[in-house]
Amino acid sequence: MKCPGVPSMLPVTIKSRLILMLSFMGLLLLISTGVGSLALTWSNASLKSNFEDRLVPLGRFLAMRDNYDRIIESSRSAAEGQSVPKAAAESIERNARELSKAWSDYVATSQTEEESALIAVMQGHMTRNGTMIADLVTQLSRGNSDAHAAAHETLLMRMPQFQQAMSKLTALQIRESRAEFDRSQVAASWSGGAILACLLLACGGLAYGVLTVLGGVVRPINAITGTMSRLAAGDLAVSIDGAARRDEIGAMARAVQVFKDAMIARREADVSGTRDAETKARRSQALDQATASFEAEVSGLSRALASAASEMEATAQGMARSASTTTEQSASVASAAEQMSANVQMVASASEEMASSIGEIAAQVARSSGMSDRAAADAARTDAIIRSLSEGAEKIGAVVGMISAIAGQTNLLALNATIEAARAGEAGHGFAVVAGEVKELADQTSQATRTISAQIGHIQNETRQAVAAIQAIGQTIVELQTIAGGVAAAMEQQGAATQEIVRNVAQAAQGTQSVTGNIVAVRDVAGQTGAASARVLASASELTRRSEQLGAAVSGFLTTVKAA
Repeated sequence: MKCPGVPSMLPVTIKSRLILMLSFMGLLLLISTGVGSLALTWSNASLKSNFEDRLVPLGRFLAMRDNYDRIIESSRSAAEGQSVPKAAAESIERNARELSKAWSDYVATSQTEEESALIAVMQGHMTRNGTMIADLVTQLSRGNSDAHAAAHETLLMRMPQFQQAMSKLTALQIRESRAEFDRSQVAASWSGGAILACLLLACGGLAYGVLTVLGGVVRPINAITGTMSRLAAGDLAVSIDGAARRDEIGAMARAVQVFKDAMIARREADVSGTRDAETKARRSQALDQATASFEAEVSGLSRALASAASEMEATAQGMARSASTTTEQSASVASAAEQMSANVQMVASASEEMASSIGEIAAQVARSSGMSDRAAADAARTDAIIRSLSEGAEKIGAVVGMISAIAGQTNLLALNATIEAARAGEAGHGFAVVAGEVKELADQTSQATRTISAQIGHIQNETRQAVAAIQAIGQTIVELQTIAGGVAAAMEQQGAATQEIVRNVAQAAQGTQSVTGNIVAVRDVAGQTGAASARVLASASELTRRSEQLGAAVSGFLTTVKAA
């Protein structure tokens, strides 16, 4: 039977519908898991790129500025006689090596085309500055104060150009970091929409499965159960619905129809047998009365009829053998009836097994509903984790903004410190104040960097939790597939029970055929008995010629028998 609103292209049997529904839900869960994993991969790649290619270079830029500040400070203190030239030269060489290493590490990272162009400009400044720093070290080592002072002034004049190129690279890093953040936001929005669509489709599939179970399994099975209960109570007028369906419910309804037809045939046979038994009892009672009267009338004539009685005795023996045969056939009829009763009991047992299978199906469907609830909870956890990742990314953006502000202020203060150092001469107090402010801003930048690292750690922890949630979803899918196998097994058990009912009904039909054959045999034996009775009547006619009284008695006996 076709359910309203269900396309005809869908599978006919309930088993195939349930398997299709569970397969569809499993596919949707796999798709949502894949989308979630892809989103996590994109997020990790974005965070890694943002950290390694953008945040780490900002830290290197800060270290390079610190190296330049220490180089200029060491050169100034040597020029003013505040430090030993050899110690100043060693300090300048050490900071120059650190400066070169920081720049080399930065150049080795991934770069855009714009960044490569800025690096080429910055490389020229680094080469020229490196030459001037080497000149500073040489003059300090030789103790040539005038040449050292000239080299120092030249380096200070080059610093604004270097600071301008460094500022452009810093602004580029902040800009690229923001662009990477925007791309990660777009990817997160897309993956969230895809997961939501999969969840909505899964809810639709689950609703279809519930409607299929309620409308196509539970309600028809309840109707068939009620019909079987009425049949068991003896109501053979009950109608059986659903026999036209092409699924398992239709097969059950057709089996119940066969069971009903067999019960109707059995009742008709029982009613007919009862009427025949009552007729035979009345005839037997009348025959007994007539025989008693006949025996009383012919008792005085027994010796005169000895020879005729001998012939009648032989005929009576033949009738006794026929009666014996009739008794055996009747016993066979009784045995066939017992076989029919046993088959009916087997039909009842198979019906109970069918009811047990139906209970198993209901239990499996209940477990499937619980597994679906768990899958929805795991999906909610995945959604919460993704929102947490988004919040962490927003915090990273805020911290990056703070780093940008601090870097700008550091740039201005470093420039002011350079100009102040060039003009200070003996009055170095202003430079000390500016250098203190630069140190304070550098500390703030370090704090911001640690905050970024902490946020990145938090996001990575949330990512691991998301992976655990996705694994839980995979486990739920496996359990759903296990339940689908249980439902299929229960349906197979139901099919076996139905086959058992059909086989038992077939045996009942064979028993009925056996009863029919035995009844035919009884009819044949009854014919033989009639022939023997005809011979007895012939002998009685012969005896009539010997005694008019005996003839009258025999005539009365026959009249009584015919009347019975």
